[in-house]
Amino acid sequence: NNITKIEGLDSLTSLQKLALSRNRVTKIQGLDSLTSLQKLNLSYNQITKIEGLDNLASLQKLNLESNQITRIQGLDSLSSLQGLGLSRNKITKIEGLDSLVSLQELNLDSNQITRIQGLNKLAGLQKLGLDNNQIKDATPLKNLLLNQKKANKPILNISDSFYGNPIQTPQMEAIKNGSDAFLEWTEKNKS
Repeated sequence: NNITKIEGLDSLTSLQKLALSRNRVTKIQGLDSLTSLQKLNLSYNQITKIEGLDNLASLQKLNLESNQITRIQGLDSLSSLQGLGLSRNKITKIEGLDSLVSLQELNLDSNQITRIQGLNKLAGLQKLGLDNNQIKDATPLKNLLLNQKKANKPILNISDSFYGNPIQTPQMEAIKNGSDAFLEWTEKNKS
């Protein structure tokens, strides 16, 4: 498709799903009146910045995969968000997620992330995609997993979250064996 600008949607106040993937949208705008929107797909566009989402408090799924986004920001008002897709962007740092208290799925595959941070407050996180990044050490995930255990929340399954990262073999084997095996490995290998 050839849509370059999001516009003309002001009267669609009851709209629940909007799919504008595979276009040429460069900026998230024109969504302020879509207060009932639950699913937004803007994947495969040319978006460089997460913005223009402040009025979408009902949003549950947001797909921004395959864009040109360099930073996670502009999500603070999305407390109902359960799924966030940001794979295949240019993100270098995990940040800007603390207010996403309902987040269960986060996909950051195929970015340029070098370290794990900014996830400790996501106690409800169940699925995490960090494949094909530049992460060398997954031990910072230990705090999130322990927080989930303490809160009696289901524990994040990390067994398939790190393929294509330069993580050393013993740690990677522990990851592949699941969250409990990974926590056990981090205890045995404290530095």
